[in-house]
Amino acid sequence: MRVDPAIERLLAEGYDLVVEDATLTVRDVPHVTRERVVRRGELVLPLAAVGGRVLPPRDGFAWFRGDTPCDADGNMLGFVHPERTAEKLGMLLCLHPAHRGFRDHHEAVTMLVNAIERPARSIRPEASAKGEPGRIAFGAPSPFEYGDDAVAREGTTAWNDRLRGGSVGIVGLGGTGSYVLDLVAKTPVDRIHLFDDDAFLPHNAFRTPGAASADEFEASIAKVDRMADVYSRMHRGIVPHRARLDGGNLHLLDVVDFAFVCVDDPVSRHVILGGLRRKAVPCIDCGIGLRTSADGLLGLVRTTVYPPGGGERACDGDARPPLEPSDDPYRFRAQVADLNALNAALAVTAWKRSRGFYGGLPTGQFAYVIDGNLLVNAPHG
Repeated sequence: MRVDPAIERLLAEGYDLVVEDATLTVRDVPHVTRERVVRRGELVLPLAAVGGRVLPPRDGFAWFRGDTPCDADGNMLGFVHPERTAEKLGMLLCLHPAHRGFRDHHEAVTMLVNAIERPARSIRPEASAKGEPGRIAFGAPSPFEYGDDAVAREGTTAWNDRLRGGSVGIVGLGGTGSYVLDLVAKTPVDRIHLFDDDAFLPHNAFRTPGAASADEFEASIAKVDRMADVYSRMHRGIVPHRARLDGGNLHLLDVVDFAFVCVDDPVSRHVILGGLRRKAVPCIDCGIGLRTSADGLLGLVRTTVYPPGGGERACDGDARPPLEPSDDPYRFRAQVADLNALNAALAVTAWKRSRGFYGGLPTGQFAYVIDGNLLVNAPHG
């Protein structure tokens, strides 16, 4: 991101800044504590940028890391909300010009810093957040083409960081797999590896997120290449592999430390899950089973979570996929976009829970039963 004119003005005035994870941090901001002692803290504002242009702050929300900012008598400042704190960000501040939002980050930083340090100057006249010269530092490279400022605005940075890093594989880019990609691409994992050997065809367009144009089908582009092209606009770590995984090429999965298995061929599913479990790679197996009836389609959406661990018998048990002929012309393989999306959402939710993003007990296997509109959950063990 090139330096925005508003941030350049802050630098020229001597502020010490850090740009990282869709936030702008102002360091060394003097403030008064409840004990009437002047200390220094950090002001953190959400930062959204599009095409190198920094957007104005959406509201007066910001965060403060340090002691509770007070007036010269040790009374908490009125725009400080210590009852709402966020790990890594600090306590919530809410201050903005009357009847309008901030014009830019220069106005926001100036107004907030002045309000915080004014009491400190009454005790120590030399107290100031400005130095000579101003400095700016940039954090670690982001996996995104642009930052999610809502994470900082809502105070969920620490939870989002629990998804950071690692390499996730998605095996099968059909209906469910494509929705899994849509959700995982919005998380800060380092790499997302896509495995599929099929072309992107009209029937796929009706079972994937977004809307494909008709001319996309003329080139017979591979699903993995098409999805990589779309989601690389947002996430920098999309890696396509045009391959059908079988017993002879499971080494391709050596690059992942977690996998979503989204294939509808039971034989392939068994081979892939067996390979992942022997490698002790945690994974989630997604499946949809439908049947016709006079009342409409019935059946279930199944999600099975395999935690870390493995061994030759790792796929034994109730969750073991059935070994039925994959070329049976009478096997009913209906895919419906809303059920694909539900299957993906349940799978990604389970993955996020395994990373500590969501609280609660880990899930072993659960299914949405269409007939009774019922979600059945079976914990591990």
